[in-house]
Amino acid sequence: MFVGAPLLFTGTPDSGAGPTSPLIRITFSGSFTAFDEIAEQHHVTRIKTIGDAYMATTGLHLHDPDHAVNLVSAGLAFVDYLNKRNETAKQQWHCRIGINSGSVIGGIIGKSRFIYDILGDDVNVAARVESNGVSMKVTITETTKNQLNNAFTCTDLGLKNLKGKGEMRLFTVEPNH
Repeated sequence: MFVGAPLLFTGTPDSGAGPTSPLIRITFSGSFTAFDEIAEQHHVTRIKTIGDAYMATTGLHLHDPDHAVNLVSAGLAFVDYLNKRNETAKQQWHCRIGINSGSVIGGIIGKSRFIYDILGDDVNVAARVESNGVSMKVTITETTKNQLNNAFTCTDLGLKNLKGKGEMRLFTVEPNH
């Protein structure tokens, strides 16, 4: 079990085309490749993509006191990438990014088609934070905010009702200026 691990989900509130559109598949592939490169720069590990969602974490196997800062920095870089991409792209892509920190179990799943995955209630919370997040912003829980050591400017969104989880205080995150 990993305790205090930050977890990131991205999702698209309005992709603008059907999920089977060739343009959408190309857009996701190119953007997810860029996300992978950004993730590597911030010591973040992509766990998997799920349709139009991207799931990542950091701080699982190596102790790093800045693991939450690294993940939030990667999320902000994802948004910067999409903003720059959208300036010239035919197909605009907007995303919500949700981050929660908590306990997860990680390991290899399956017998014939192995995949590394992370499981746990805090993974579900991260997904709910994304779905309650703000388009083109990084939205975090108070648990994650408490791990950031004032490295970012956080704006309180108030209490939000997260499906199956009840009310949680959420924040959007911006770089300190």
